[in-house]
Amino acid sequence: MTKRRDVGDVTVSLPNTSPYLGNSTVTAAKQPINNLLDDLNSFVPRRQENGMVCSVRRILESVTEPERIKLQELLDNDKVLSSDLALLLKKNNYYVSGDVVRRHRRRKFTGTGCSCP
Repeated sequence: MTKRRDVGDVTVSLPNTSPYLGNSTVTAAKQPINNLLDDLNSFVPRRQENGMVCSVRRILESVTEPERIKLQELLDNDKVLSSDLALLLKKNNYYVSGDVVRRHRRRKFTGTGCSCP
């Protein structure tokens, strides 16, 4: 800010006229905000995995494509009991408990549960 003497020795300060501070403009001030806004709009949060892999996810990755599609259909159907799915998987040598299936399904229906993406 620069100071000038006015009538009656009153000191008046003029904003943004100091040679040390430079002259800021509205467009210069908006540029970082636009970059931040663009970054905020394009931000996609990643769900952090704890290193453990869900057993249901392992099963989904190990079966054939038609089996995976059908199993995913049953997992997404809230009328199918998790314990029944666990028994069906155990019958086919995929050992998983009803609680694990329930936890995996809970991530879709309530947003909590296992750390699968």
